[in-house]
Amino acid sequence: MTPSEALGEAVLRQAVTDLFIKSAAQRSGATDANPGEDNKLEALKFLTDESGAFAESRAFWCERVGRNPDHLRKTIIALLEGDDRLLDLYPGGKFDRAAALEETRAIYLARKREIETAKVRWLEAARRRKEALERSLHMDLLRRANAERRKSARSFKGTVYSSARDAKVAAVLDTLKGGPLLVSRVAFELELGWETARKWLEEAERRGLVERLEKGLWQLAPSSLQAAPQLAVAASG
Repeated sequence: MTPSEALGEAVLRQAVTDLFIKSAAQRSGATDANPGEDNKLEALKFLTDESGAFAESRAFWCERVGRNPDHLRKTIIALLEGDDRLLDLYPGGKFDRAAALEETRAIYLARKREIETAKVRWLEAARRRKEALERSLHMDLLRRANAERRKSARSFKGTVYSSARDAKVAAVLDTLKGGPLLVSRVAFELELGWETARKWLEEAERRGLVERLEKGLWQLAPSSLQAAPQLAVAASG
C-alpha cells in the first residue's frame, strides 16, 4: 500500500470510528477518546451528504483507495436507517456498537428532518417566486397586447387603402368569423391559391386585424370587430 493509499484508508477509518465507535467508548467509561457532537456531525456529513463539500471530500479520499464513494454512503445510510445486520462490519464489542449507533441514529434523524424542512421551505419560496414572476410576465404581456391593439386601431383609422385590397381583407375577416383556420382552409373558402391566401392574411395581419396562433392557425384580432364594417363600406364604394 502506498503512503497516499494508507492516508486515504486512515481518513475513512477515522470518520467511521468517530461515527460508530468512540461514542460507545464514552458509554463504557473511556471518555478521554470520545468525540464531541460537532465531530460526530462532521463525520455524518462526510459519510452521508449527497452533494457539497463533504461529498466531494468523501469522493476524493475514496478514489485514493479505489473505493466507490456512493456505495460507502448507501451502506452507512442503510445502517443508520435500521439495518442492524451491518453492525458486524465495524470493529468493537457488540454492546459498544449498539450504544454508539443509538446516539448516531438520533443525530442522523435530526439532521435528516432539518434538511427536509429546509427543502420544503426552499420549494415553497421557489413556488412563490415563480407565481410572482408569472403574474408580472402576464401583466407585461397584457400591457403590450393592449398597446399593440391601440397602435393597430390608430394605424387603420388613419390609412387609406384601395377598394380592391379592402375587399380582399374584408373577405379574409369574414372567413375567420367562425373561428381560427389554417391557410389552406382560408384558401379553399375564398377559392384562392395557398400563396395568395397567405398574402392576404399577412396583409390583414399588418393592419392588426388578424393574429397567428400555434400550428399555423389564424384568427381575428380584437381590432377587427371595429374595422370590418369600415372595410365593407370602403370595398363597396
